[in-house]
Amino acid sequence: MSKITTNNNPVSTIIVLKRVLSKLRSRIQALFEPEEVEVTFLEEGDTTSYTYRVIEHKRAA
Repeated sequence: MSKITTNNNPVSTIIVLKRVLSKLRSRIQALFEPEEVEVTFLEEGDTTSYTYRVIEHKRAA
């Protein structure tokens, strides 16, 4: 009997493979999504440095 079961029925390896590939695809797409960042510039004499942080969007209920 297969270790991967759903409702006592063996799950097809094709279905498992599709799930894995789907998750992998969504994670790769997330790498290329644009991020909104907040940039802070600091000028000290002739040099300018900066820091940035990613802004998380939170929806209010």
